[in-house]
Amino acid sequence: MNSVTCRDFQDAGRYKTKLMYQMLRGSNPKVLWRKLFFGNLVKPRVVFTLWMTCQSILQIKDRLQRFGIVIDGLCVYCSLQESYNHLFFECQVIKNIWKQMMN
Repeated sequence: MNSVTCRDFQDAGRYKTKLMYQMLRGSNPKVLWRKLFFGNLVKPRVVFTLWMTCQSILQIKDRLQRFGIVIDGLCVYCSLQESYNHLFFECQVIKNIWKQMMN
């Protein structure tokens, strides 16, 4: 990284935070699930849980089992191996719960 000075973030003598943000951010692409978080009216803890899920860092049993924290990696609802896909998309018991909640 080149030597950066405050003048590099000035435009017509005024400091521009946006220029510094763009320099720090670099040219990384925006993630597809970004719009789920902004303008969302749900509680902050729900947004945080969703963010953890999108980052694959939610503490579900298969992840805890890899760290040696839990021995049993089975879903508490249907006794199949718990994973992100199973927990959010494949577990029939959870699908029925969501269906009942949506009705």
